[in-house]
Amino acid sequence: MFFFVDQNSEVPIYRQIVNAVCADIRSGKLAYGTQLPTVRTLSDQLGLARGTIKRAYDELGKLGMIEMTQGKGTFVSFRESTDSRKEQAMQAIDALIEKLEALSFTPTEMAIYFDLKLRQLTARDDDIRVAVTGAPPEILHAMAEQLYDFEGVTVYRYENGFESGNGMDLTVFWAGRHYEPETIEQSGDSGRKLHVAVTASPASIASLSRIAAGEPVLAVAATEEFLELMHRSLREFAPEARPSYALAKDHALAKKLGEHTFLLVPYGFEQLFPQEAVNLVTEAYATHKVITCRREIDAGSMLALKDAIRTLQLQRQRGLI
Repeated sequence: MFFFVDQNSEVPIYRQIVNAVCADIRSGKLAYGTQLPTVRTLSDQLGLARGTIKRAYDELGKLGMIEMTQGKGTFVSFRESTDSRKEQAMQAIDALIEKLEALSFTPTEMAIYFDLKLRQLTARDDDIRVAVTGAPPEILHAMAEQLYDFEGVTVYRYENGFESGNGMDLTVFWAGRHYEPETIEQSGDSGRKLHVAVTASPASIASLSRIAAGEPVLAVAATEEFLELMHRSLREFAPEARPSYALAKDHALAKKLGEHTFLLVPYGFEQLFPQEAVNLVTEAYATHKVITCRREIDAGSMLALKDAIRTLQLQRQRGLI
């Protein structure tokens, strides 16, 4: 099983694998019952981290495309059908969504809670449990994506604050809200804490730097906090552009899009914006120059994070935690 992986793409590598495998399954290239390579084998074939392959397989399992059986292997489980079991599942999901909508939960909030419960369901007992919190959702999304590639780590995202005593081994905060130096400290039953700095990704910087003087740029975000970070990025890397700013929930977003050449959106906007805004941005790819603004954990903080996780894994192996 071979396919092309673009290391320079803004699309996460695990997602590229998921998309490629789904395409092969739906096209019939990978038939129902076909055995897939093990995580280790595919990792060696593609030259990628095992954690990346495992995450892709986990996602494919959630989508119902493959089935992983202990001691037997991983097999294609998807086939076009309308069996009652799947219909019942879709009806149950529809009923749950209706109930959550009645409780005023947004689609983004639902996705976060679904993801959290699924991770709790599939997490291995020996995994290091890492929470990311204390940042706008645009940053949390990118931070979590970086951590997903860590082998032996299960990541939980908390947008609405962090609850003590939730069993996390490590809690990662964005230092931008705390204005404290990067530190690791013991915090009772909530495990260790790590404050990390974030920076604009190299790909984002390169794209912003190519905006010519006087070009009208519309920056759209889910939160005011991230709009401010976009403003700083434009001021630093495209100082002569003519920026305007809008929230994704702005009802006049379509009109504002028509007045600009460039569109700046956060990484992962598909999971962060209301559906109407997602549709507008997706359509804009055909008419605008769309730039993804990604803020990721910087190199120094990533080193500290790796050291913290490595220490926790050693402690777990020795039975100390």
